[in-house]
Parts: sequence; C-alpha cells; structure tokens
Amino acid sequence: MFDNLRVVRLEFDIKNVSRSGDQVTVDFVSTYGALPSEFKLQTTTMLPGNWAIDPSAVITQTAEGFRATTTATESVKYFRIVR
Repeated sequence: MFDNLRVVRLEFDIKNVSRSGDQVTVDFVSTYGALPSEFKLQTTTMLPGNWAIDPSAVITQTAEGFRATTTATESVKYFRIVR
C-alpha cells in the first residue's frame, strides 16, 4: 500500500520481463525517445534494497523500443531501469 504517492513524469514503460535459464531480458519503451546508452539496468536481491547499476547489462534498441539483457544466477533478483 502506498500513501501520498505521486507520479510526476513517466519516461518509460516496462513491456515484458522474461528469464530463460540465467539470462534475463527487460523490454521497455520510452515516451520521450532516447538512445540505449542513456539507460541503465539496476538490480537488488531484496526490497527495500540497495540498488546498484548492473555492469554486465547490455541495453539495445529494438523495433518496439529497448531491451536490457543480463544474467541472474540468484533465485530472487529485482530489476529496474533508470535514466
């Protein structure tokens, strides 16, 4: 439950998160247009957690938007995109 929450500006929308083995992909679109290098994938293993940029993540442009690809060997891992 959230109290007193306000979204000021939503710059992108997560469309899909999938995992195959230990490879994870996060598909997202940006409403303002951008380059792949402007985004970073952050991860944490617990919530609330200390988010850190995933240095092994690769973000590419797709026909629909963008895709972040990384590996995850942990049984639980949380992801978020930042700009």
